[in-house]
Amino acid sequence: MKKHVLIPAALTGLTLLAAENPYANPALNPVTFEKPVSRNRIELVKDGELQFAIVCDLAAEAGKAAKEKFIVKVRKSATLAAEGIQHAFASATGKKPVILKPDSPKLEQYHYWIVLGDNPITRKHGLDPSKLEPEEFKVFTFDRGIIIAGHDGSRTDYYNALDVPRIRVNGTAHGAFDFCERFVGMRYYYPKIGIYAPKVKNLTVDPVCYRDKPFLKYHNSYALGPKNIPGKQQLSEFGAAWRNGASTRVFIAHTPQARPLAAAYPDKKDLLFFRSKSGNLYYNPQAHMGNYFDVTNPAFIDFFVDELVAKFYAGDPKVKAAWGRFVPNSEYVGFGQCDTFLADLENERSKPYIVESRKNLRTGCLSDVYAHFNIELAKKLKQRFPDKKLVTSAYSTRTLPPVRKYDWPDNLRMLICMGCPVMTPSPAYRKAWKNVFSEWRRITGRPVGNYCYGVGLYAITAGIQGRYMGEFIKLLGDDLWKEFIFFDAGHDNHFYYSYYPAYRAMWNPGFNAQAALDEHWPLLYGPEAGKHLKEFYDLLVTTWEKKAVPQIKTVTEAAAMRGNITPRQLYTAFDLKTIDKLDSLLKKAKKAVKPGSIEAQRLNYFLEPWKKQLVTARAYHQIQTPVYKVARLNPQEKIQIDGSGNDPAWQRAELCELRECQGNEYKFQEKPAVRMMWNDQGIYLLFTALKKPLVNPGKIFRVSDSWEFMVSPGLKKQYHYQFAFNPVGDLYQAQRDAVDGVGGQLNCPGLVVKSKYDDNGWTAEMFVPFSGLRQKQPAPYSVWFGNVVYGQHRTSFGYQDMFASFALTMRNNQNMDQWGQFKFMGYGD
Repeated sequence: MKKHVLIPAALTGLTLLAAENPYANPALNPVTFEKPVSRNRIELVKDGELQFAIVCDLAAEAGKAAKEKFIVKVRKSATLAAEGIQHAFASATGKKPVILKPDSPKLEQYHYWIVLGDNPITRKHGLDPSKLEPEEFKVFTFDRGIIIAGHDGSRTDYYNALDVPRIRVNGTAHGAFDFCERFVGMRYYYPKIGIYAPKVKNLTVDPVCYRDKPFLKYHNSYALGPKNIPGKQQLSEFGAAWRNGASTRVFIAHTPQARPLAAAYPDKKDLLFFRSKSGNLYYNPQAHMGNYFDVTNPAFIDFFVDELVAKFYAGDPKVKAAWGRFVPNSEYVGFGQCDTFLADLENERSKPYIVESRKNLRTGCLSDVYAHFNIELAKKLKQRFPDKKLVTSAYSTRTLPPVRKYDWPDNLRMLICMGCPVMTPSPAYRKAWKNVFSEWRRITGRPVGNYCYGVGLYAITAGIQGRYMGEFIKLLGDDLWKEFIFFDAGHDNHFYYSYYPAYRAMWNPGFNAQAALDEHWPLLYGPEAGKHLKEFYDLLVTTWEKKAVPQIKTVTEAAAMRGNITPRQLYTAFDLKTIDKLDSLLKKAKKAVKPGSIEAQRLNYFLEPWKKQLVTARAYHQIQTPVYKVARLNPQEKIQIDGSGNDPAWQRAELCELRECQGNEYKFQEKPAVRMMWNDQGIYLLFTALKKPLVNPGKIFRVSDSWEFMVSPGLKKQYHYQFAFNPVGDLYQAQRDAVDGVGGQLNCPGLVVKSKYDDNGWTAEMFVPFSGLRQKQPAPYSVWFGNVVYGQHRTSFGYQDMFASFALTMRNNQNMDQWGQFKFMGYGD
C-alpha cells in the first residue's frame, strides 16, 4: 500500500474536491476535504523510525472523569484516540509512539507532533472542538504536524448520571481511527485477528484538511465482541475503531419490564396487565413472553406517570428497580409494550378505537388503540414533566399507521419497527416501506425513527444483508428521523463483512460497500485466496439479486414489517449448481493459504458458518417429508402422565430420534428422541434426552434446554398450536397462524406436562387433549402436520442455539413448509 503521496504543484493551495483528493479512498468513509492551512509535508516515519510524539491532555479528561463517575472508558475519547494511534504505529512499524502533555519540555525533541483533542495547541491553531457538532471531527496538517480533534463529551458537559454507556460522544477518537485508516493503512474488520496492519517503513503526509460527522445520531453496534474469535485482544475498546457512538438519548425497548414491575407492585397486577374477555390475566411471572400491559385503562396511564415516572426522577430506588434494565433518562421516557402478540384488546374502553376493517390485519389491528393510548400518555407526561418527551414504538399489531385522524402532541416521538435491509433490492418491499413511513410522517407531522431487522437464519442472507443498509437509509429519505436507527441483525462476528458496511453506512449512507469489501479480501486473506473469496461473495450477491429477490412479486404493507424469504424461494435461487460453485471457490481459497498463517486463521474463522450452510442447502435439495406413525392406544392400555415414561404401552410406540434441524452431521450427545400415541381423548408424547439438561427456572427459550411440540390439524396448514417447556415444567402455549408465525397466548384446558431430570438425563410426558385444541378427534389414518424440537439454549440472546428436530426446518422451527406428517394409526397397527 502506497504511503508517500505527491501532490502536483499546480494543485497546492487549492481546495481539493473529494473525487480529486489522493486521500479520498473509495473504500473508506467519504469525508469533506477543505483547503489545507499549511503547505508543510509531515514526515511521520523515516527508515522505520518514528519522527513524532503524540500530544494530548489526558489529565484534563481523567480529571473530569474522576469528578463525574459516568465518564467511563468508552467515553474517554482522547484516551481511546491515543490508544488507537499508538496501536496503529506499533502494528505497522514495530515502534510505539510516546504520549506527551501539551506543555511538556520534551516536545522539542521531536520533529513532528500528532496533536489529539482539545488543548492549547489545538486552540492556538484556530480550532475550538466544543464548537463542532457532537461527534464531528477535523483533521489538518500544520507546521509541526497533524491536529486531530473533535467534539468530545468527556471535555464538555454533555453527559449526566442517567446516561447509559451506549451514549458516547467521541469526536476525537473517531478522527484518530479515520487517520489510522486513511494514512497508516490500518483496517478494523473485527476484533483480534480481524485487524489488518500494513508494514510501513516510510510515511509522509502531504498537506491536508478535512472534517466529518455521522449522518445518524445513533450508530452503535452490539454486533461486536471478541468472544470465540482467535488471537489476542489488541484494542481495549474495539467499538471505537468502528465509530460506535450515540449523540442522542433516544432508545427503544420493551419498557418497563413486566416481571420486575409486578414484583415491585404485587397488588397492582389487575391495573398493570390486560385481562381478556374470558378472564385471562396477561401476566406471566416465569418468562418475558406472556405479559401484556393494559393500554386500554386510563388508570394505567396515571400510574405510569404519577408513580413510575415521577418517583423515578425523585430517586426512589424501589421504582428504579421496577423499571428493569431500560429506565428513563434526562430527555426521554420510553414506553414499550411487552413482547407478546395479542390481537384482541376489545372491551368497553377500547371499543371506540377498534377499526372493523383492520380486525384481521395483524400488523394494524390495534394501531388506533395505541394511537389513542400514546397520545393520552404523552399529554399526561407533558402536564407533569414538560421538559420530557415520550418515545414509543409502532410494533407488531400497531406497526401500520392508524386509520383515524388524531392530534399528535409535540412531545411524542415514534419509532417504526419495520424494514429489512437485505430486501432493499425488491421493488415490492421498497414500495411498501416507503408508503408506511411516509404516512407515519404525514400523520404525526414529523419524521420517525426506525428499528429494522436482519435475516440471520441463513449464512447466505447474514453474509450480505449489511451491504444494503446505505440504500435502505436513502430509501427512507426525509421520512426518517436522523436521531435513530437500530439494526437487529444478531451478533455473530463470522459475518463481519456484513456488519462492517452496515455500520459504516449508518455513519454515512454514501459509504461504498463494494469498494470496501473488494479492497479487504486480499488484505485479510492474501491475493490468491482473496480473489476466490471475492468471486464467492459476488456470486452470493448476484444470485440473491437476480434469482432470489425476483421471486417476491408482491408484498402488502401489512406483510412488510420484516423481510421474509422462505427456504423454498432461497434454495430455488441457490440451486445445487450454485452451491457446488460456492463450495468450489471456498476450497480454492483454502488451498491458497499457508497452513498456520494469519491468513489461514482468518479463513478458518470465515469458513465456520459456511460449512453448515452448504450442508444445509444440499440437505434441502434432498429433503423428503418425514412421516411419523402415531400408534393408537388399545382400549385396555393406559398412560399415566408422571414424567417417568414407564408405562408398558410406550414400548409399542415408534422411537423417533431427532436430528440437527438443518441437516448437519452434528451429533447430540443427549440423543433426543420422542414417542407419540393417541386415543379418542388426545395425543400423548414421551420425550427423552440422555444427558443432564441445562436448567434455568423461569426461562424456556433462553439459557435453558427445552422441548417444543407444534401441530397443525389437518392438511391445510392454516394455523398451528405450539407447546414448549423446560426441565422444571415452566410452560409456554400459543396459537399461531401460517402467515408470519406470530400468534397469541393459548390456554389449552386439560393439557398436562410432567418432567423429571437428574445427572443422567431428562424424561418428560405430555398429554394434549383434542378438546383443549377445540378439535374433533382425527379419523384413523388421517394426517396432521407438525414438528417436535429439542432446543439447547446456551446464550441469553439465542443466536448460538442448537436444535434437534423431527423435520428439517432449516433452523426456523415453525417453518410449516418443511414440517413432517403425524399419521394417526388404527388399532392393531
